[in-house]
Amino acid sequence: MAVTSTAASSSSFFDVSRAAHRRARIRASLPTVAPAGFDEINDDIDALPDPDLLCAEERAAAMAATARLRNRIEAYLTGLAGAADTAGDSRVLGAGTTGSLVAIATGSPVAVGSGMVNTANTLHDLPVVKDAWAAGSISGLHVYQILAHAPAIDDFTTKQAAIVGLAKLTDASEVRRVLQVAAEADNPTHLT
Repeated sequence: MAVTSTAASSSSFFDVSRAAHRRARIRASLPTVAPAGFDEINDDIDALPDPDLLCAEERAAAMAATARLRNRIEAYLTGLAGAADTAGDSRVLGAGTTGSLVAIATGSPVAVGSGMVNTANTLHDLPVVKDAWAAGSISGLHVYQILAHAPAIDDFTTKQAAIVGLAKLTDASEVRRVLQVAAEADNPTHLT
């Protein structure tokens, strides 16, 4: 089936799968007016200073502030995916699964949408991790490493605060290394 990036009625040399074509049709039918507040956020982003006009110290501070905002937005988007799953939005909007709905709404692969839903659902049982991400103090990469290694760590829920504290101080690769060591100590026969 030939589809262009603008409409299915135009001919093109791109051969798009039926599933992708279906997702494009559903995406075109989704509501486009976001709740109050999103236009203001968009305007605020447009008002950010030009990076080329900042000094080194300002750029470094702006990078850290932007990363915190990115973390908060990623956490919010994941929360939206979880709420959509709980409410059964995919059935209402004809998208099949919530992972498909998230993929359609965000332009992501279905596996990414499903991963967001799984992350949101798992975070319900890990409020310390969820709250730190929502506050922007840890990143989605930190959350991924924490969730990937939590099942192999004994009594993980009581260790959340310490692990989040570590994540706030270091990068996700170091969090992975520390959690792998902890998992091996708790379960010597389980190699991650």
